[in-house]
Amino acid sequence: MHPLELAVMRWSLPALALVRSAGRGREARALARLEARNKVRVTALVADPRMARETGRVDDPLPRQVARCYALGDDPALWAVEGLGLRYAERALARADGDELRGLLDDPLLRPASLPMLHAGVGLAFARAGLRGLNPRRRADVERAASRFLERCRVSGREGHVGAAIESLGLVARFFHGPRMVAALATALPSARERGWLWHGAGRALYFAPRNSLPGRRGEMWSFGQCVREAAGDPDAARNLLAGNLWAITLVNARHPPVLAAILAAHHARLVGEDAATCGIASALTVRRWTTPQWPGLRALLEHPGGGPWDELFRPAANRSLETPKLGARVDELFRC
Repeated sequence: MHPLELAVMRWSLPALALVRSAGRGREARALARLEARNKVRVTALVADPRMARETGRVDDPLPRQVARCYALGDDPALWAVEGLGLRYAERALARADGDELRGLLDDPLLRPASLPMLHAGVGLAFARAGLRGLNPRRRADVERAASRFLERCRVSGREGHVGAAIESLGLVARFFHGPRMVAALATALPSARERGWLWHGAGRALYFAPRNSLPGRRGEMWSFGQCVREAAGDPDAARNLLAGNLWAITLVNARHPPVLAAILAAHHARLVGEDAATCGIASALTVRRWTTPQWPGLRALLEHPGGGPWDELFRPAANRSLETPKLGARVDELFRC
């Protein structure tokens, strides 16, 4: 993303959030503005090309660049690592013969905590390259693009993490190419597990989509309704779209429990008892705990007083996350429901 685009977002989104939330009370307006700022901040940490200066020389070993991401602090490290994976894979593609991608993330000195979001960033690069210029109406072309994308993810990634890269296909497809591309890819992917990752990424994209960037008049999130509509009656798609949407909402706003609590309260009736919502929040918290185990914000989240909707929606998800202190071999299962 061009720095000028980010500068416009940094100014315009919080201002528009204030306008959109007019009449809702001072606290609600402040929370809407804060949520908009959180979105801009995360987008910049992942997509601002100037972040390359923060992670050292591009020809430095990858573990050294990862260490520079963590030196930024526990909170921004998660997103900085994803952005590093994106840039690192883009450089590998530019050199691009197939062998350049094989074992891209195999360096034994890479800290394990960085691997989920590194894979997610690598998947962003492969998806952007693979979908560029693709017509979703040309089924054979979509099938070839999907097959090539999956192969790149498999040869470059580590066992148990590849799904984190595949999930990014849904994010790029939905954000840059629209629902028709996601639907076309869903018919091209060979397994239900891969389609689950695709839909989860698409749900994540819906939170960042421009038309969903501002709250409704009563604070509702328009992206929740879109998850239902774009699932088109497919239960697995519906679960993963909603889980991916809550996954993004939770991670983006985890620094500010009141923002997250306000979103959950506005949609209490829709989300309570919905296992996909619990799954999305729990997976997001687990990714945060694993990636930055010393992050102090987790305690603030767990100790937030909340109330009805918070206790019914957030706490069960937090408990589910805390019940699995170690991720085990299937990290990529955190990127689908």
